[in-house]
Amino acid sequence: MEKLLEELKKYKNAVDFSSDAIVLLDKIGRFTFVNEKTLKMTGYRKNELIGKHFKKIIPTKHLPTCINLFQRQLRGLKPTIFGIEIITKKGRPIPVEINGIAIKEEGRVIGVQVIARDMSEYKKIEEKLGETEEIYRTLIESSNDGVTIIQDGNIIFVNKKVSELLDYKKEEIIDRPFQKFLAPEYKELALSRYSSRISGKKTPQIYEIEIINKQGEILTCEVNSSRIIYNGKPAVITYIRDIGERKKIFETVRESEVIFEGVISSLDDFVFILDKDGKFIFGHAPPFSNFFIPPKEFLRKKYSEVMPSHVKTLIFEALKKNKMGKMDGFEYWLDKNGNKFWYFAKLSPMLTGGKYNGSVALIRDITKQKVIELELRDSEEKFSNIFENANDGIIYLDKSGIILDVNQKCMEIFGGSKNELWGKHFTEIATISPKDVPIFMANFSKILAGKSPIIRLYITNKKGKKIHLECSASLRKIDGKTVNVVVIAREIE
Repeated sequence: MEKLLEELKKYKNAVDFSSDAIVLLDKIGRFTFVNEKTLKMTGYRKNELIGKHFKKIIPTKHLPTCINLFQRQLRGLKPTIFGIEIITKKGRPIPVEINGIAIKEEGRVIGVQVIARDMSEYKKIEEKLGETEEIYRTLIESSNDGVTIIQDGNIIFVNKKVSELLDYKKEEIIDRPFQKFLAPEYKELALSRYSSRISGKKTPQIYEIEIINKQGEILTCEVNSSRIIYNGKPAVITYIRDIGERKKIFETVRESEVIFEGVISSLDDFVFILDKDGKFIFGHAPPFSNFFIPPKEFLRKKYSEVMPSHVKTLIFEALKKNKMGKMDGFEYWLDKNGNKFWYFAKLSPMLTGGKYNGSVALIRDITKQKVIELELRDSEEKFSNIFENANDGIIYLDKSGIILDVNQKCMEIFGGSKNELWGKHFTEIATISPKDVPIFMANFSKILAGKSPIIRLYITNKKGKKIHLECSASLRKIDGKTVNVVVIAREIE
């Protein structure tokens, strides 16, 4: 129900400015939502209806019919449209046509949506048409709905709206069989219902049909037909409403929901939506997730009710930034059966008309990544200890011979600090005999070519000490590409 209420909020203007009353009822029959038209029609304030049973506005004579319709919808049966009266706050009856449809959430019926149309104007037209036709002709002509009168199977009256819908002049419509303007698949149905209605049989009053205009375009319409006496003979008056745009809106919303569900279900991330008070109103978990609580158990609860204390503070700070229109993200961990699982959460604000209306949280399981990071960090620490405490000097060179790093033993051999050795060419860190430099450079070229020569030479370090060295080298590769050269320098007697 809350999901539907959230959807209604997205289309609040359309719902509130609807010419029909729209209400939502829970499974008991209590109002959970009423639009502005409902309040204007009944004269009640919102707080006088919300939480009250629908029988508050239903006359006793119509109550069994309404209860029967309500129960049919709870059982998921086909929607039914029929006419009743409702009672305003001042006790005035208003004729309406109601249409009920079941509200489902995750396959369960959780309530009923009812649309009620004020038929006062139509009833007046029907009652007075034969007596004061001229007075009400103006009303009919100015109506936003098409109005036709059919007698003996032919159209004998149409208003301006019908002419506009069909794109025919009135004289091109009058005295023509009404089936002429119907889509082929609806002709038999319409003729059957017309015949039943003329003969006084009980017939569905409101239903959908498709009509074809002069240009061959198909229009989806809702028709509302009643039997009348016109010029002393039975006839049928029909009100025609073009619902093409309404159906497009419904189909667009339905398609959007399908797309949304498809996108969400394909995500490998957890998705949560929180309202502006921090209450979970939607939750999705990817297949084979290891979240510590199933997302459906979060619904209608505040984050502070379900999240551990060390995570509450992080969410609080993130929501505070969301309320200022900023995104925020953080890492956190959860304990499940003694095992620690890591997650990264990204919270983004939902804005309606520039105002904060809630947050969307995308949560990714980063446990594997975190374990690798910790193992890598541990491995790096172990390597660093081996590197720094090695008995031989270790030098990292780039492919041009520039020093990238040296260990402690290297600093002792060459008599300089890391800062004094970093960034220099290997030929500059000690005094090398001029005759040995070409030999040393030729061997470096061999090393870059993948060979591993052993080089012996004498150097004089920065402190003037003469040292005899044996050097070996190898290439360090990543994904088959050489990234640097590793040189091992050992003092020999």
